[in-house]
Amino acid sequence: MSHDARHTAGQQPAWGAHVPPSPPMRRSTKRLIGLALLSGLGPPLVWFGVFLWAFAGGGTWGTQPAACSKAVSQFGAALPSGTAGEACIEVLEGGYISQWGGSFDMPRSEARAWLASLPGDRCNPACRTSPDGVTEDQYGLDLKTSRPDRRGHDVLDVRVLWTDEQHAKVTFRTYPM
Repeated sequence: MSHDARHTAGQQPAWGAHVPPSPPMRRSTKRLIGLALLSGLGPPLVWFGVFLWAFAGGGTWGTQPAACSKAVSQFGAALPSGTAGEACIEVLEGGYISQWGGSFDMPRSEARAWLASLPGDRCNPACRTSPDGVTEDQYGLDLKTSRPDRRGHDVLDVRVLWTDEQHAKVTFRTYPM
């Protein structure tokens, strides 16, 4: 019996001898391992998936016409009375928030009051010299605000150009910083 498959405690079994399998993992141990893998790998995989979706054509991209009343309401304003020649757009950026831009004509006499009523922090150091945050030059008025709303628009940039003694052309744009 020198080559017997039996062995004594503390000795390795002979080569080729039957070794009993280790006991199966408990269900709770398997769940803990799965949870650890999911919590460690889940968030990076989700971010990677969102990145691929956004940059591989997810969502809608481009521009589309929009009503100027809707566009100015996106930064918490109302279209001034007496407007004409409205031409506004919504800039669609995939799954992200839309940006807005456009132009319209309005009475020159109401332009400064409308600009001063727009929400947001006056962010341009040059505009801090005027009490309402609106700067004026020979061509018209300027206003730049930060955080005009809490919907993701970081900056509102508005320019009013004098077209004649009674009329002004307003152009605006919202965009992220």
